[in-house]
Order: sequence, then structure tokens, then C-alpha cells
Amino acid sequence: MKKLFSLLATGLVLLFSSCQNAPPETTETTTLALLEEEEVKAADPSETQFEVMVDHQFYFTGNANREVYFMARIKGGADTAERQRPPLNISMVIDRSGSMSSEEKLSNAKEAVLMVLDHLKAEDQVSIVSYDDEVAVVKPSGKLELKSVLETKVNQIFSGGSTNLSGGMLEGYSQVKSTMLEKAVNRILLLSDGLANQGITDQEELQKICRAKFDQEKMAISTFGIGSDFNEDLMTNLAEYGRGNYYFISAADDIPQIFKQELDGLLSVVAQNTHLKIDFPANMLDLQKVYGYDASVSGNEISIPFNDVFAEEEKVVLIKFQLKEGFSENLNFQAELQFDDVLNGYVRKTEKLNLEMRPTSNQLAFEESANAEVLKNIVAFTAIDNVERVAALVDEGKFDEARELMSSNIKYMEQNDIYNIKMDSTLIKQLEGYKVYSESLDEVESMPASNRKQMQKSNKSMNYEYKKKKRK
Repeated sequence: MKKLFSLLATGLVLLFSSCQNAPPETTETTTLALLEEEEVKAADPSETQFEVMVDHQFYFTGNANREVYFMARIKGGADTAERQRPPLNISMVIDRSGSMSSEEKLSNAKEAVLMVLDHLKAEDQVSIVSYDDEVAVVKPSGKLELKSVLETKVNQIFSGGSTNLSGGMLEGYSQVKSTMLEKAVNRILLLSDGLANQGITDQEELQKICRAKFDQEKMAISTFGIGSDFNEDLMTNLAEYGRGNYYFISAADDIPQIFKQELDGLLSVVAQNTHLKIDFPANMLDLQKVYGYDASVSGNEISIPFNDVFAEEEKVVLIKFQLKEGFSENLNFQAELQFDDVLNGYVRKTEKLNLEMRPTSNQLAFEESANAEVLKNIVAFTAIDNVERVAALVDEGKFDEARELMSSNIKYMEQNDIYNIKMDSTLIKQLEGYKVYSESLDEVESMPASNRKQMQKSNKSMNYEYKKKKRK
């Protein structure tokens, strides 16, 4: 049992089920505001958890402290060995361009493909696509074949020409679409070590394709970049807009291990078709930024499709607002999470949470109503945003500006008056990682181009993992 003093003061929520008027195979959950001390049952670890919170119970009506932060957090339920997992419908799209012959990249990629095949079951659908300047379907999407037959086909993939990434990617989407399954995990796994130089090469156009494939056909894409010569910004954004995951693989030997990491997540999906909507008082607040995930905004509604949620995976969204002048009413937020509960019979669930911030002219009351969890994430996401700008400056060759911003960012984390980072091990590790990046910037002008590329990819990947709460 756990004591909670106030929902508004702590930002936590109490959920209760209200299924009497729900349509078949749907449950709805709403919230009660705890205004008095009450006991709340501990969360069921097998349930996907959803909570919302604000940075303070009160907003300050004075001239200072005009920023308001709203945070939503989802955590996937714990996986259970006895439950039946969703079938996989995946396409592995493997770069076989000439550069993949170096450092045994292609041989390790083949090993990763065979490892994935070893973990699939009879109900899964799988296809294998390889590409250089041309695209080949090694195995059309369908049930598993004899392992010896598949192994022969995979081993017959040889490196060749240039990189038609778009062609391989589109064929992967086509294969997954051809065997779309109800309640399946539909995913393209795209691996490349080079720049897209054949077919569609425009980054924005490729990103639009991935977004449309997910929005319209519910097919997600995860991307894997190997070595120092691929476009990490493109590969990250394909996964971001395509609602999958991005992985940087610095050494070819790590390809099977990183593929296994993604596979373990796909095999442990606990929530599907997960979608978050947040209504905010647009007449009183100006939306400044959404941290953590790509979002669409229409009027007073923010919409974020999360797609699949893995077992015990944490997803956090932080939203920054600016308080408009001349208001003294309560600020009311409504958040709605919808998802298919894989652990409980694929029931479509809707959880609705409401939060309220009250006005105060008392500076002390405002400060004492702070929510430490939100303040911690304000520091974390602000620092992440700064480092994204640092990396962009390095890419542009603006090294002095990058060093200056990186130094300011480290000082911000160490000396901010919002949250003492010594209270949180993840923030300390985040700071330590940034200090290593900062030290490498001292030598950035004299680095060989390949070393600089590797440095950038490594640090962008680290920053991405902090943003997606993949590093603890």
C-alpha cells in the first residue's frame, strides 16, 4: 500500500474501471482527484500503466514563472511466460551494396537474419529483401520454410553496387502488406551502412513515406545504421516518423546483438495501436514544444501515436506551454490513452485522466507545490534538446558555437535551479556522457573525417536513447 497526499500535488493518478456502458471488448478508465489523504492500491505489474502530471499544483499569476509543463508517462506491463504473444509479420531489408563487404558487415547481417529466423514460430510471417542498386526478394512474405532452405538463400546474398535504400524499404513495406494479419506486429527492419544514392534520395520524401505507411496502413519501421558512412539523421527520422526504433551499430560484430535487442522487444509487445490525445486550454496557454515524440496539433488537441509498447518499456512525453496574460482561472487538462491490451485478450482500452492547476499569487505556495518527477524531466529534455543543436552545429562546421553551447549545457545541468541532478542516477550518467562529448569537441577540427562521423553518430545515438528513455 502506498500513501498519496494529493493528485494535484504529486501528479499521480488513481484509476478505476467503468465498463458498464462500454461497447463490447472495450473498457474505459477515468480518474478521481485525491484531495484528501487516501490509500491507493499498488499498481498491478501486469497492467500497462498510464499517468499524467504537471510541474506544479499551482501556476503563478505574477510576472515570473510563466511556463507550464504537462507530462504523460506510459509503462508497459510485465511480460508473462504463459501468455500467447502476438504473431510477427516482419520484413528484414538488408543492404548488400559494395561497402557491406568490408569489415564482415554483410556476413554479420546474414548471421542476424538467421538468428531472427531461429526465434520465429509457425504462425509468424517473414520476408527477406536485399538491395544494392537493384532490389531482390530473397524470401517472399509467408510462413517459415525449412531452415536449411532459408539458410542457403540467405548465404547466397552477395555484395554488389550502390545503395537504393528507398527501393529496398518500399519492397519491405510491400511484403509486410501482402501478409497483413489481425493483431500482428507489422514491422520492417531496415539495415544500411551507406548513403541513399539510388531511387528516392530526398530525406523529406523518404520520411513522408514512412509516416504515411504507418498512419494509413499501420506498418512501422525500425532502422539500423552500421559504421560511419550512413546518414544517421535520415535513419533516425525514418524510425521516428515510421513509429519504430533506431539503432546505431558502431561495429559489424554487434549486428546480431542489436537485431536481437529489437526482436526481444517485438516478441514482448504488451500494447498495440497505442494512441495518446491531450486536450489543453488553448485560450489560456500557448503551446511551445512537445519533447520526446513527434506530435500533431489541431486547435486545443495534441495527438501522439505510440504504436507498439514493449514489456516494461517506458514512454514519456513532456509538453511546454506559455501562460497567456490576464487569466486567473483553473487550468484543466484532459488526457486520453487508447490501446489494445495484448496481455488481457486484446481488449481495446480507453483511459481518461484529468488534471487541474490552480492560480496563486503566493510565490512560496507555488514553489512548494512542485512535482520533482516533472522537474527532473524538464532538465533532462532541455539538455537533450541543447545537445541536438550542438550536434547540428558540428555537422555545419560551426565548431566554436558548438563548444560554447555544449559548455553552457553542462553548466545548466550542474547549476540549474529547477532540480538537483545528484538526486537521479540517470541524469548523472546523462551529464557524464555529455562531458565526454564535450571533450571530443576540443579535437574536432583535427579529427579525420571518418572519426568525426563516428563521434557524431555515437553521440546522437546516445542522445536519442536518453530522449526515448532507453538508457537508465
